[in-house]
Amino acid sequence: MSKMSECSVSLFRVLRSRQQPWTIRELLDHPELCHVGSGLSMIVRKLAYRSLIKETTVWNPKAGGEREIHYWIS
Repeated sequence: MSKMSECSVSLFRVLRSRQQPWTIRELLDHPELCHVGSGLSMIVRKLAYRSLIKETTVWNPKAGGEREIHYWIS
């Protein structure tokens, strides 16, 4: 199994584990995805580009009004 496939399976499982979308920071901090490391951002972008996961931009007033990208599976 390729690293992309292996990481995708774990990522799909984590994304489905709750109803609300995830930030990339939450995904990076998740124990099931910690082995992926910095490659997780690239994998998430590829899966969103291929429409296998959804992404949305959310304004976060707690982070000084910055926008955050959130990911989920519908």
